[in-house]
Amino acid sequence: MFPSYYTGFADEAGPELDIQIRVTKELGWRAIEMRNVKVPGFETGNLHNIPDAAFEFVVAGLGEAGVRVNSIGSALGNWACDITKPFDDEFAAACRAAVRARRLGAEFIRVMSYPVGDPANLHEEERFRRLREIVALFAD
Repeated sequence: MFPSYYTGFADEAGPELDIQIRVTKELGWRAIEMRNVKVPGFETGNLHNIPDAAFEFVVAGLGEAGVRVNSIGSALGNWACDITKPFDDEFAAACRAAVRARRLGAEFIRVMSYPVGDPANLHEEERFRRLREIVALFAD
């Protein structure tokens, strides 16, 4: 039998970090799949998009609670991403996700494969180019 543990998107219980930590601990879990989070003084945002000061608050709060992040549920390639728009902002978000995952010791970053959009033109070449760049970034 391989070692296993339970984890989940705690933001489904509430966006606030303290709620996510409380629910995780009440379930007897030691890890969160961190996606969206709200900390005092900042708006709710995906972990890779919140300001650095908010991220530092997350790091401190998780550390004090003894809760780790095993995976970041990124917004990369999700329904809000437009494959026809420039990749610069999204690649910058991927860079932040990679740095923050390393800082938190997260082993995984969840990425989606972009919305289908027009079935007659799936933009496969661009879709796969972007995903290859993201994978290469995370592999480093």
